[in-house]
Amino acid sequence: SALTGRPLRMENVRAGRTRPGLRPQHLAAVRAMARICDARLLGDQVGSRSLTFEPRTLPTAGEYVFDIPKMAGTPSAGSTALLFQALFLPLALANGVSTLRLGGGTHVRWSPPFHYLTEVYLPAVERMGFRADLELDQWGWYPKGGGRIVARIEGLGPHPTALSPLCLGERGRLIEVWGISATSNLPDHVRQRQRDQALRRLRARHIKADIRLVEAPSPGPGTMLFLLSQYEHISAGFTGYGRIRYPA
Repeated sequence: SALTGRPLRMENVRAGRTRPGLRPQHLAAVRAMARICDARLLGDQVGSRSLTFEPRTLPTAGEYVFDIPKMAGTPSAGSTALLFQALFLPLALANGVSTLRLGGGTHVRWSPPFHYLTEVYLPAVERMGFRADLELDQWGWYPKGGGRIVARIEGLGPHPTALSPLCLGERGRLIEVWGISATSNLPDHVRQRQRDQALRRLRARHIKADIRLVEAPSPGPGTMLFLLSQYEHISAGFTGYGRIRYPA
């Protein structure tokens, strides 16, 4: 809708989910999208099961600040990764460079973590001809959030001529596996045990890996393990998050 200028009406939003309707991160994405193309919105509230989106301009490059809790009007660790992915293509096909400052969750369940974006998603779309970079200022875990990322997107214009198709027919041989074991506001041994357990399981499958330990700055506690498998033609990312009373 943003790219074509055609109005959109959506009904039964997330109808089959335990908590149907728009959640804070979805609402933030809708309002952010409306901001970049001056869209008229109806139904933009948490829990809404219908949404009208009427863009009045094509996406406009610029500097934007989108904080998910503030935009949704409720405390939230909503995913900054999903918000970035929603805005990426419209701004990549705008005229000019855009800077996004996004606030919320950077490493939360049911969404790609920041490191998946930088190590898997962006390298894939860059092979098509898109250009963007991401910086992680502060980690944000569920439920406290408070994470901050900065994205810079190079707009190619609405009619780019230099894009190439992305062909992923063969992954090729495994080149290397590396990862990070990260914690915030938790004892050091948690991230150490995560790393050691992952290395044991990989060694049992005759896979060598390099996993570094990261003490991540964040306003809340959290823990995760991210592994990247680098193949000849593509990369694959895998993430696991710690839980209360769940051994590392």
